[in-house]
Amino acid sequence: LGLLQLPTAVQRLYIARDNDPAGHSAWSALSTKALTHGIAPYPLIPQRNDWNDDLLAYGPAPAYALAKAQLQPIDQDS
Repeated sequence: LGLLQLPTAVQRLYIARDNDPAGHSAWSALSTKALTHGIAPYPLIPQRNDWNDDLLAYGPAPAYALAKAQLQPIDQDS
């Protein structure tokens, strides 16, 4: 994450976060980096441990719906 360069035109950054200590740590680091660049960070949080677990447990359509529901209203129709 330390090498990630964020484009200057980005206004919002969605971060698919895992529900474990490493996921929370990565969220913290990346969201802090985004904020220092004037970018609003938003987490996409799975119901289970991670998005792969959600895909396997619920299938693509429900996982997609969960992620889409967490988008900001301006991005939900994109």
